[in-house]
Amino acid sequence: MHKSYISISADDWVKVIENLSQKPDAKIYLFILRSLANAQKISYYSIAAFKGQVMGEQEHPGTANNTHIAQITKAIAALSNEETIRFDDVWWCIWNVNDKAWTIGWDSFNELNKAFKKVNI
Repeated sequence: MHKSYISISADDWVKVIENLSQKPDAKIYLFILRSLANAQKISYYSIAAFKGQVMGEQEHPGTANNTHIAQITKAIAALSNEETIRFDDVWWCIWNVNDKAWTIGWDSFNELNKAFKKVNI
């Protein structure tokens, strides 16, 4: 479990958005980021719905869609020369086990919203 998270600036979010918009799965990455920019969280089930899936009960919701979060994490980590983005206790988002959703902090939420206003995607 992550004990704390980092805040990401609007300029850095712009770089992440531009990076992910060039990937083959750009639509899902941008959907996830827009969801975070609009609601401060993205649920496992929302990602599944985007992919045309209807989910039933699962042992560990989140496992199948972790690959998308992992790619976003890589794009964020690429901004740093150090490995400051993900340690055992620090990450850019937090997994909420009750909501089955990834959540970002208030500052990152506001900065991501600003970033989408700066990009033309």
